[in-house]
Amino acid sequence: MDPNNADAHAYYSEILIDEYLTGSGTITDVLNTAITESKTALSLSPDSLESHRARGYVFEATGNYEEAIREYQAADAINDNIEDVHVQLGSNYRALGSYDKAVEEFTKANTLNPTDPSPDLYISRTYAQVGDYSKAVQYAESAVKASPSDPNLIGNLGVMYYHNIDWPDAVKELALVVNGGTSDDGQKITALQFTTDTHVTEYYFTYALVLAHLNRCGEALRIAQLVQSRVPSNDTAMTNAAAAIQICQKNLASSPTPPASAATLEGTFTPVPPSVTPTP
Repeated sequence: MDPNNADAHAYYSEILIDEYLTGSGTITDVLNTAITESKTALSLSPDSLESHRARGYVFEATGNYEEAIREYQAADAINDNIEDVHVQLGSNYRALGSYDKAVEEFTKANTLNPTDPSPDLYISRTYAQVGDYSKAVQYAESAVKASPSDPNLIGNLGVMYYHNIDWPDAVKELALVVNGGTSDDGQKITALQFTTDTHVTEYYFTYALVLAHLNRCGEALRIAQLVQSRVPSNDTAMTNAAAAIQICQKNLASSPTPPASAATLEGTFTPVPPSVTPTP
């Protein structure tokens, strides 16, 4: 109806990138079409926030993070009150290792929409990448408060508790993710079924690790073996599942008598963190 509608080209480009990233596209050569559409949007309306955001999304999806930042900055210069632009800026700064700038952008997004848990989640993972797990826990807790029944947010919180060597809280949160149940504040939590999703896999192998540390090895071995059987090509998952099994083997070798309860074992074992930092 209107081939010169820049916004339509911009939105179309973003939809195509979504399809490209999820592998759900049925359009031939989805990525090249998205690139063309984003260029068309920018040529038709070079001063449009939507055009710059779409072009930035294309650059981000193809790993051209510096170019993506320039486009998102151009969008932000047009209107600096758009939450998702700040989130996208933060994500690209984080991809480049500019963690302070990433946190700054996520914080701006949080200020614009305090009820959205996503910026807190991203800040949590950013602090985890630099090893500041106390702050990672703080923001993970804020994310859960904003959406207390979301198992992905609960899983992230459990992972951060684990890295902060808070195993009792870690096992409680991750148990809700893997098994479902009711949280302390009465929220009904639906279990996340195991999938090849990077974060879901991380929740499962971290649960196996914390169970192993607490010498709940029957459960730990079951989860670790599930991970090994489902994602054999995921090196990170395989390494951490093997670490959980190794901890249990050491526990068995050093415990000729039946293991004590998890409560009495708190702090007994030397922590063996996962081999990598939490998934971005």
